[in-house]
Amino acid sequence: MTLQKHNVLITLSTCGTSVLTNGASAADRALLTALANAQEKDLSQEDARRVNALKEQRCAALLGADINVQRKMSAELNGLYSVLERWNAPAVSHILLHTDTALGSLCASLIDRVLKSNGTTSVEMASVPGLRTSNLKDFRFALSDLAKYLNDRLDDEVRKRAFVVFNLTGGFKSINAYLQAVGMYFADRCVFQFESSHELMELPRLYVEIADERAIRESLSILRKLSVQYPVKGEGDLPGYDSQLLFEMDGELATTPWGEILWMKHRKKLLSEKVEKPLSLHLVISGAVAKQFNDVKDMEQRYRVNCALDHLSAYLDYGVECPRAYQFKEIKGTPMGRSTHEMYLWSDGATGRLYGHFESHNFIADTIGDHL
Repeated sequence: MTLQKHNVLITLSTCGTSVLTNGASAADRALLTALANAQEKDLSQEDARRVNALKEQRCAALLGADINVQRKMSAELNGLYSVLERWNAPAVSHILLHTDTALGSLCASLIDRVLKSNGTTSVEMASVPGLRTSNLKDFRFALSDLAKYLNDRLDDEVRKRAFVVFNLTGGFKSINAYLQAVGMYFADRCVFQFESSHELMELPRLYVEIADERAIRESLSILRKLSVQYPVKGEGDLPGYDSQLLFEMDGELATTPWGEILWMKHRKKLLSEKVEKPLSLHLVISGAVAKQFNDVKDMEQRYRVNCALDHLSAYLDYGVECPRAYQFKEIKGTPMGRSTHEMYLWSDGATGRLYGHFESHNFIADTIGDHL
């Protein structure tokens, strides 16, 4: 079927280990099972040698095989070839999502080699730290990081231009179950395929608006803290937290994957309404800054003011370094009035800076102005 509304097809495929395990000997299968969650640095020299030998063997076999044989060797390729047959687009871009394990990276690299050998030029290998099944805590945090990646990679503008398909034929059940859920938001289709068939089972996007702004507003201060790496204890700091947005692990709170998606959807609107109360007791916002904020008309610039102030709070309370986009530094040369420090706010058009000074243990945000 030729795509009617889009010229670009984006596929996201979860990558498991089928490209190595299909047709493997009992001894090789045992080795692959034992190393399923190992990272490359954890492999012994002997294990690394055996795994690399398997990789080279499979790579040669895949590149020398026709499409029908490649389908049998890899669940991921079987699904991808069916997706390409189902939706025909002038431009195709592939994302290969894999676990941050030695085998995960290796198997995705094999799929990458095959796709590029077939003439595909746009292939992106992607993963996030902790995206493996051996540690529940790391896995839960990894899913929130995965939500951030999906929101950045498949934002509203991308989804307007492209038809997005999540190919969940390969990969691991724990990751695929999550992607099936969020795929209802990020993808036009989630597809599955039985190994013996070329037919796809399709799940279309749910055309519903994720608009639970009230829940985000009610948890705004805690979400602001988490976004700038404040440690937040569940019992002491927030005894009645919203379990749809937040979860507790070893006494500390983090955003759930859905909480992360909702936060990313609503944060710009909420953080552009007014100057928020500082997260840190050591940050004082002057009346001049509050007035200048209200005079700013650009929503993105107003949002960035609050983001900068939150990063500054985390720096003052916990020494968390501010990102380069919100660099905080001492003014070189002649001070600006009583202000001795500046912080980047925005650089689109007129460059915006926050100026301020220290008084005892507090930082006073004096004014918003142009770059010196």
